[in-house]
Order: sequence, then C-alpha cells, then structure tokens
Amino acid sequence: MNTYDFNDHVAIVTGGGQGIGFTVAERILASGGRVAVWDIDTALLDKLADNLGADPDRLLGLNVNIADLSAVEIRCGCRARKIRQDRCVDQQCRHRRP
Repeated sequence: MNTYDFNDHVAIVTGGGQGIGFTVAERILASGGRVAVWDIDTALLDKLADNLGADPDRLLGLNVNIADLSAVEIRCGCRARKIRQDRCVDQQCRHRRP
C-alpha cells in the first residue's frame, strides 16, 4: 500500500462522510495529516470522529453542499479561521494545491 507523509498538512475532503471520501480522509489522518471533511449528510458528520477514531484537533466535519457556491464561500471563510488548508481532495480523488 502506498504511504504519504501528510504531517503538518491539512486537506479538505469533499463527500468524506462515507465511501471513497471517508477512506481518503482515513488515509490522510493515518499519514499524519489534519482533515476538514465537507459533506451534506449531517448524520454522517455527527458520527465522523467516532467512525474515524480521530483526535478532534485533527478532524473538522462541516456541512457543505459543494454544488452551492455561496455555501462553499461561507465554509471557506469558516475553515480559514479553524485550520490552514494546503491540500484539497475531491470526490474524484484529484489531489491538488488550492
């Protein structure tokens, strides 16, 4: 299995409440990173920290509909105050710098 060093890095993972996004968030956390999970399912977000077994200082779950530009802009402002983002992983697992 490939390993990556995400120490001192933060990633936003869209659709991270379940499926591929959840697995990506899990791998980033296991690789030392911090993760902001954006998902529209608040029930999944409520269980996210328990499901990932993550330290709350390394995981932030936010209710975001990425199809709504204004919601993304609002969350970007909220996220910027909470954590410093330097990686973004979307549902298609494209990895890029913002």
